[in-house]
Amino acid sequence: AARRESEELWQSVFALAPDGYIMLDLEGRLERMNNAAWEIAGLPREQAEGKRIFELGILDADGLAQAARN
Repeated sequence: AARRESEELWQSVFALAPDGYIMLDLEGRLERMNNAAWEIAGLPREQAEGKRIFELGILDADGLAQAARN
């Protein structure tokens, strides 16, 4: 029960964070974005889900490298 509550709390914090967060798989495909990231990107979810970050025009290679360092 505690693990489920912890996961639910994490999900809420991620979804409602004021900063945009993007989670990618190891091949750079979009796994999830929080609400702020969707708003910043200005993309419909149906268009973006499962695509690689570079296909979406959200980040270029330099921007991704910079984000990884921070």
